[in-house]
Amino acid sequence: MQWPPPNYLPDRGTGYQLTREHVRRLVHGPEYRSVIAPMLKDWFGYEIIGDGLDTTVRASNGSLVSLDVLHEQTQRDPKTQYYLYQRAMDFWR
Repeated sequence: MQWPPPNYLPDRGTGYQLTREHVRRLVHGPEYRSVIAPMLKDWFGYEIIGDGLDTTVRASNGSLVSLDVLHEQTQRDPKTQYYLYQRAMDFWR
């Protein structure tokens, strides 16, 4: 997978958006963790802690990161958005 994707136009965005619910599913789903957790660690220094409904995302300073904040951060950067979307589609296609 390469950046930028074919036909990428910076003024139009990537077209690879994920909803807050998609991000929640990726974070809370144990079947996705081995792929998603390293990405969040590399990009933001975040760790996924716990399982199921007790799952949380923590910053390197120990503070909790809400799903709203995580969603916004992953969708704000076109490259991050694209790579997270591609991984999600690997699972969901």
